[in-house]
Amino acid sequence: MQPRRYVLPFATLLIGGVFMWTLATGASAQISSPCTATMNGRDVNSISTSGTALEVPFDGTVSINFVSSGAITGHNVKLDFGGGIPWTVASGTDNGNSWSDSVAVAKYSKYGVGLYRVTGETLGAGACSGSAFVHVTGKSPLSTPAGAGGAAAAAIGAIGMLGAGAVSASKAAAYSELEDDLLMLEMYGCFWALPLAMLRTTAFMVVGAGAPGAPAAMIRWRPYFSGVSIIGSLLAGLGTLVLGQQYALFFPTRMFTIIWLIVWLLMGIAIPSLGRLIAVKKANRIRAHRAAQPPAQPASQDQQS
Repeated sequence: MQPRRYVLPFATLLIGGVFMWTLATGASAQISSPCTATMNGRDVNSISTSGTALEVPFDGTVSINFVSSGAITGHNVKLDFGGGIPWTVASGTDNGNSWSDSVAVAKYSKYGVGLYRVTGETLGAGACSGSAFVHVTGKSPLSTPAGAGGAAAAAIGAIGMLGAGAVSASKAAAYSELEDDLLMLEMYGCFWALPLAMLRTTAFMVVGAGAPGAPAAMIRWRPYFSGVSIIGSLLAGLGTLVLGQQYALFFPTRMFTIIWLIVWLLMGIAIPSLGRLIAVKKANRIRAHRAAQPPAQPASQDQQS
């Protein structure tokens, strides 16, 4: 084993993990001028990051107050639980330079808890906007549709990925027994197998390889793209993303969501490809052992009689 071979992949994973964690926990948005705002009596600038979120019970209320130096004609309150896709939960028309509204948390906590981003925006000459984070507490995430669905998706996806990896790792015996052309079909797929087989046959004819008794060709590893594993990785990625938000481990911004799913997609390719690598190594050992055996001697005439 050569430890240096694992330094770069490990460092890449570590740096990537730190970057993603910073991206998620560092999500923030403060109120823009010319407004000031409070949420349940707290300045929104003091709860403008996922790490300083305002804790609210699942059956509580979020009260929002905006004050502007200009005239306000209307307002909207939006809720975002992740992915940068907010929806409007309250709106109204206003007069003067301030507005207030409240959102009943129970109306939404029946679907899920965890971290949410609440955004308020005003219309008119005193237009402004601001966001703050709310941590809905007091209920198990697994007791809500979002938490239970996320856990189920993560479990099903993980089973699909690991199952594909186990199946690909179990093909050592099959690889060792396949003829070269069939092995090429298995490793490369139908599209590339025929031209590659023709090239290989031509090369053998030119150099005189491939004759009876020639050493068995070693199998070259290729990545394994499993549809089951790829679909499973996306399911697991979505499931763990929801669970992270439900358990308030991080707030999945749009960029974080994209990176998170890409990482899981790569895992969905890496796991069955690692299984294939294990199978190829075992199959090559079988082929090498078989090629090293002395050829069977024909039975003598006395033995035949």
